[in-house]
Amino acid sequence: MSADYPDDDKRRKIQLKVVFQGRTLYFSTKRTSSLRRLIDAAADRLGIDRDAVRFQYNGITLRGDERETPQELDMEEDDEIDVHIEQIGGYGPCDNIDARRANAATGLLH
Repeated sequence: MSADYPDDDKRRKIQLKVVFQGRTLYFSTKRTSSLRRLIDAAADRLGIDRDAVRFQYNGITLRGDERETPQELDMEEDDEIDVHIEQIGGYGPCDNIDARRANAATGLLH
């Protein structure tokens, strides 16, 4: 970093890893660039619908908006972004007919 260019560190590119189901992709991006392009490119290269997955960094779900940058998230070289398939809902014991029968037999179903 040169003394004449104090913002060099902010402009410097970093490499980030995107991991999805055992597959790892590497992306180089500026610290001040939006993560939106990286997220869109990762979804495209992985062949997945961006809206069907969740991108997470250190437990934080990435929004992928224009304001979200590696600098804002204090990302460092080779940090990892995990991609998870979006799951909405789920089921509990009362959503399963066999569980309902078992609960009814034991008096747990109200």
